Amino acid sequence: MVNSIKKNLKNITPVFLMDIYRSFQKKKNLDIDGLSTAEVFSKIYKDNYWGSEESISGSGSDTIQTNVIIKELEKLFQDYQIKTLLDAPCGDFNWMNQVRLDGLEYLGMDIVEELIQKNQSKYQDRPNVIFQTGNILTDSLPSVDLILCRDCLVHFSLEDIHRALDNFKKSGAKYLLTTSFIKHQENPNIQTGYWRPINLQAAPFHLPEPILSIDEKCTEGGGKHRDKSLVLYEIQSI
Repeated sequence: MVNSIKKNLKNITPVFLMDIYRSFQKKKNLDIDGLSTAEVFSKIYKDNYWGSEESISGSGSDTIQTNVIIKELEKLFQDYQIKTLLDAPCGDFNWMNQVRLDGLEYLGMDIVEELIQKNQSKYQDRPNVIFQTGNILTDSLPSVDLILCRDCLVHFSLEDIHRALDNFKKSGAKYLLTTSFIKHQENPNIQTGYWRPINLQAAPFHLPEPILSIDEKCTEGGGKHRDKSLVLYEIQSI
């Protein structure tokens, strides 16, 4: 009887409310109150909080969830003449390692120092691939052709999302490619470190129509996040 009620509630409850509910469920096991941004994500990393067996960065970085964007990124690099790339946060480089980066200068940045150290050791022989510790909220960012910020803003409070977007704009980079759930209508606030889907065209962001939208063909959440996309903007338009 109880299981039947839970099933019916899932069917009638809006997705964004279910996401918030799950976030609060996780909060019982994730004590991040009073921690800095670096401490929050370092704790998540050390505890393997996202629980993926393939990637410490979470199931969204598993090969099965990135097959589409691996191919689409290679096409985007050619179409938009991308020669310099900032991947922030780069996580453990699990799926990006499968992207052809020929002719590109790649900089992977992450706020978790231990993760960056592992990447530096593991991929030290990759040509034109560099990793460094950095905070996209506060650090000066390089003026590259493209900033890739996938699966990051969804973990930020609304205030921190605005801070990140402002910092991207200050960098002087040409393009931003980032995650947006293009059919979601609500952008609830959270404490930085948790997760919920965001739509960058909805309030309070009101970003314009992207110049390109890549459907990730996401199957996470039982297919409830089919609208997950990578959206491309000219930096100065955000």
